[in-house]
Amino acid sequence: MKLLIINGLGNGEIKESDFIPRVGEKVDMFYHPMPTVSQVVNWPSKEVLKQVNAENINIQAIVTVS
Repeated sequence: MKLLIINGLGNGEIKESDFIPRVGEKVDMFYHPMPTVSQVVNWPSKEVLKQVNAENINIQAIVTVS
């Protein structure tokens, strides 16, 4: 499944994953110390995908980290 991972500075990356990280877990992305998952949106709507400029990408979840 494809995940869109967005940090607090607005940087985003699309990752292919077998699972969705849970709130509170650390992810080894963007910077160190590793950021923590703060929010997960499963199966985002087209309106939400449009807000993050990903309307043309088949994404199963949006993960925000801080």
